[in-house]
Amino acid sequence: MPYVQILLAVMLVLLGFSQLKEKRKGLAIFLFFAAAFSLFINITILFRSSAYGIY
Repeated sequence: MPYVQILLAVMLVLLGFSQLKEKRKGLAIFLFFAAAFSLFINITILFRSSAYGIY
């Protein structure tokens, strides 16, 4: 399940860059923070589950 959410975080980063190009800095910053939070949580879950042998 974390794989899909990691791809969603990548999509949020791309949307953030799109919003920066349109000069919408507030929304872009929010999207970058949401993507960073999602990536951090899901990569942590992914590494923790692989360390215990749970897939």
